[in-house]
Amino acid sequence: MTKEKNIIDFKLIGIIFGVVMLFVLLLLPYNYCSDYYNLKIDGYTDYANYWFASSGRTVGMATLYLFDYLNVEIESFVIIMKILAILIATITIYTFINMVYSKLDSRNENITKKKKILVVVASLLVFLNMGGYQFFYYSESAIMWLSVLLTVLAVKHTIDKNNKLRFIKGFLLLFVAMNCYQSTILLYIPAALLFVGIDKENRKELIKETIKLCVLVALCFICGYAIIQGLIYLFNIEPFRDNTLTVSLESFIDSIVRLLFLNYEKDPNYFYAIIYLILFVISKSLDKRWFKNDKSVSNLILFFLIASAFFQIVLVVALVQFYIADRIVFAYFAVLGLIFLYYLMYTDIFKNNRLLEMAIILATIYLCYMIIKAGNISVLNRYARYMDSVEGYSIVREIKDYENASKCKVTKIVYCMDESTEHDWPGLRVVGDPTYRIFAGEWVIKSAVEYYSGNKIESCIKNQYAHEQIFNLKNWDSFDEEQIEFDGDTMYFCMY
Repeated sequence: MTKEKNIIDFKLIGIIFGVVMLFVLLLLPYNYCSDYYNLKIDGYTDYANYWFASSGRTVGMATLYLFDYLNVEIESFVIIMKILAILIATITIYTFINMVYSKLDSRNENITKKKKILVVVASLLVFLNMGGYQFFYYSESAIMWLSVLLTVLAVKHTIDKNNKLRFIKGFLLLFVAMNCYQSTILLYIPAALLFVGIDKENRKELIKETIKLCVLVALCFICGYAIIQGLIYLFNIEPFRDNTLTVSLESFIDSIVRLLFLNYEKDPNYFYAIIYLILFVISKSLDKRWFKNDKSVSNLILFFLIASAFFQIVLVVALVQFYIADRIVFAYFAVLGLIFLYYLMYTDIFKNNRLLEMAIILATIYLCYMIIKAGNISVLNRYARYMDSVEGYSIVREIKDYENASKCKVTKIVYCMDESTEHDWPGLRVVGDPTYRIFAGEWVIKSAVEYYSGNKIESCIKNQYAHEQIFNLKNWDSFDEEQIEFDGDTMYFCMY
C-alpha cells in the first residue's frame, strides 16, 4: 500500500462516530439492564467471581477487579463503559472498512466514490444491527465491543497471505476475544470467507481454507469450555445456568426453527431467512460473465458465508441450551452487510450505475431503520424499567407494612411462578432482553428486592409447590398484593 493509503481518514472516522452515536444515543448516559441490579448489589468482585467466572469471561473479570481496586462507583463504571464502547465500535468499523478497501485495491479495482459509499454503509450494517445494539446495552459494553474488534483483527491477520504465522496470530486474537464475550467470534468465519475467497481458484482450495477457519473457532470454544469448568472449580461456583453440554437432535432442530423465525417465542420474524435466500438465488441465477472469479467458487463462498453464521449459532444454542438472544445472533444479522460487500467484491453487477445506486439506497434505508429501531428499543427499555420501579416500590410497601406490624425483618425469599408467567410487560412490545421484567427474572429477583427494599436477603430459592400451597393455584396478568405472603422472616412471592 502507498503512504497515502496509510493516512488516517479523520472524515470517515467522524462519519462512523456520528452514525454510532445516533445508534446508541438513547442508551446514554446509562441504562438499566437486568444484570445491572446484580452488579449493584453484589459489587464488582462478587459479580465477577460468580457471573463472569461461570461464563469464562476472564477479560471482564480482570476489568471488574480493576474498577473495584480503583473504587469507581457502579454508575460511573457504566458511563465509562458506554463511552469506551462507542470509541471501540468506531475503530472496529473503520478497521473493517479499510480491510475491504485494501482487498479491492489488491485486485486493482476502480473504487469510485459511489462504491466507497456502499462499502461504508454495508460495513455499518455488519456491526450496527440488533446484536450490536445489545453489545451497547449491557453494563460491560466496552468489553463486548473489544471482543468484536479483536475478532475483526483476527480476520485481518488470518487473511494476510504474506504472514506465515497468520493462523497462530488469528487464533490468539480470537482466543482473547472469546474471553471477552463468546458469541462475537462467530463472526470470524463468515467475515474471513468474504476476504479469503477472492484468492481461491477452485472449490477444493476454498473448502480446505474453510476447514482451517472452522478448526480455529472450534479450538477456541474447546479452550473456552475448559476455562469455564476450571473457574467454576476454582471459585466453587454453582452456576445459575447449567453449563453441561447437551447433544440432542431434538434440541438441534428446535434451535434451527427458532433461529429461522427469530420470534422471542412471540410473533415470527422471517425477514432474514427470506432475504438471505433471495440474495443467494440471485447470485446463483447470474450468468458466469458477471463474476470476477469462477461462478461455482463464488456461489460456494456465499453459501458458506451464510451457512457458517447460521449453523455456528445453532450449534452453540443447541449444545448449551441457550435462548435466541440478539447478542447471540450477532453474526447472523451481520451477514446482510457482508452480502452487499460480496456482490461488490465478487461480481460486476455494480458496473451498472443504476444497480449500484439502488444498492446504496436500499442499504441506507435499512441502516436508518436499524437506527430508528435501536432508539425505539431504548425507549421501550426505559419504560420497562420505569414500570419495574413502580412494581418494586409496591413490593417494598408490602414488605415494610408487614415488618412494621410484625416487628420481623424479611431476609428470605421463596418464589414460584403461576401457570402463565411472562418475562415481558403486558401491553409492551416485546424486543427481547431490554423489555424483560426484572421481577419475573429468576436470575435477578434477589438483587431487585434488595435494591428497592434495602434489606439484605440471605437466601432466595424457587419452590414451585408454593404456587399450590401458598397461592392456591391462582394466576395473574398484572401485579397484585395477593402475590405476596409472609411467614416470619420469609416472603413468598408468585411471579405472574
